[in-house]
Amino acid sequence: MIRRTLAAAARGVSLALTRGTLTRANDKPKLQEVDVKGLFKEQFTGIEHWLPYGVSFVPLPPDKDGAAEALIGFLGGSRSHPVVLAIADRRHRPKDLKPGDLAHHDHRQQMTVFTKDGVRHVSPLKITHDTVDKDGKVTSSVVQEASGRVTISNKDGATIVMDGADIRTKPGQGGKHIVDGDVDVNGSVAATQTVTGATGVISAGLPVRT
Repeated sequence: MIRRTLAAAARGVSLALTRGTLTRANDKPKLQEVDVKGLFKEQFTGIEHWLPYGVSFVPLPPDKDGAAEALIGFLGGSRSHPVVLAIADRRHRPKDLKPGDLAHHDHRQQMTVFTKDGVRHVSPLKITHDTVDKDGKVTSSVVQEASGRVTISNKDGATIVMDGADIRTKPGQGGKHIVDGDVDVNGSVAATQTVTGATGVISAGLPVRT
């Protein structure tokens, strides 16, 4: 009796879950749909891929290195109602993370890693950080490029650009540079226009008239 019960349970599990390889993904529907080839040459077309709230991705198609793999569940044990519960892709998974680490990654070598020391963003491409208003319009932006150039800007046109060894700042239209506090300059200062309203300017220990 117990053997028959265990055998029935095993059959139920085999009917409820299987695995397969992804052949195509369609991200246009409200719930992503995928085509999957099952272990026993079963073809599942347009089945729902249940993505957790707050996470969305489009799995890569097959290539010469293999294919993404899907875990397929059958609601009520019915082969007529499959859903994809998870998709894994061993071609691009980052390895050798430390216990407790978490990584978001793609196949372009872009990755955000949460470690015990903090958060690290890695990308061979451009990284853009945007803040937006309630209408979705960008109000400020930080752009980091693989060349090393970094640009900070806001909706009013003010910018700070670090490009190579140079740093350039530019106020927005009608704006101006404002410095509250002391300024120490270790090096020369060149002005292309008149310096006005300055008091107590000292150069090489001597006062300078402006």
